[in-house]
Amino acid sequence: MLARLILVIVVLLWGVAIQIGRDTLLRLLDSMPPSCPVKIWLGFKCAFCGMTHAFLHLVFFDIASARQDNPLSLPFFVVGVMALIFSAVLPARSRNLFFRISASIDRVRFLWSSAILLIAFAVLRNHLGF
Repeated sequence: MLARLILVIVVLLWGVAIQIGRDTLLRLLDSMPPSCPVKIWLGFKCAFCGMTHAFLHLVFFDIASARQDNPLSLPFFVVGVMALIFSAVLPARSRNLFFRISASIDRVRFLWSSAILLIAFAVLRNHLGF
């Protein structure tokens, strides 16, 4: 029930965003100072810098601009939308089966490999200009 309510809220917010206009939202985001602590304190981009702009571009189906803001935005956006739809559509019994399967994954290895990949992406992004 809560997931369906969240899905309705997301759809309504998307409609409001269309009414306000993409350019207005992007100008508002551009006028704000960077909020990433890595960017503020260390002066270089982390793996998630530009993700807010990229997600806004993806909401309006502007994939090229989203990829320019952050190349990881499309995979994260797709996984997020699929998780939202999955949690809203499937009954609780099916979700329990999914969580039992995902519990068998070695979480420590998964977290370490994800951290290493994100750090590698951040290094490549700052040195090669991704």
